[in-house]
Amino acid sequence: MKALIVSMVALMVGLAAWTERRSPGALAPLVKDAFTRTLWLVPIIGGMVLLVALLERALPTETLRGWLNGPDSLRGLGLAWLAGVLTPGGPILGLPLTAALAAAGVGPGVLVTYLTSLSLLNLTRLPIEAGVLGAKLTLTRLLACAALPIVAGLLARGRLTP
Repeated sequence: MKALIVSMVALMVGLAAWTERRSPGALAPLVKDAFTRTLWLVPIIGGMVLLVALLERALPTETLRGWLNGPDSLRGLGLAWLAGVLTPGGPILGLPLTAALAAAGVGPGVLVTYLTSLSLLNLTRLPIEAGVLGAKLTLTRLLACAALPIVAGLLARGRLTP
């Protein structure tokens, strides 16, 4: 983790120096914009942390494990697939929910299915995607990706071998 942070800081400093050398005076508005965006993100990140804490307390752990972790059942994977498709807000809500489910003891198959479905099939991205790429390509991508979250969940569960 430390290496990642150091690498990101080094990249930012390098890009800042390159930007300033290439366009003198351009860095100040960029720093101001970055600060504004940071202020916008702080309440979102704080809300995510609070949401994870609330979900960890509110979710009935045993019930979740029973519903989602059945060893021979695809029910948990199916529910995770559907939840990933329907979760509004993408990663802003999905990642805290995943963290809460993991803390409740939900297995990796369900978590991987949910995250993969959230990333590939989430309905909130469809209007933008169809507007930019067209309905035909968007539908083709959705159909091509529809089974991938379940396959990823089975791989994470150890049911399939890569």
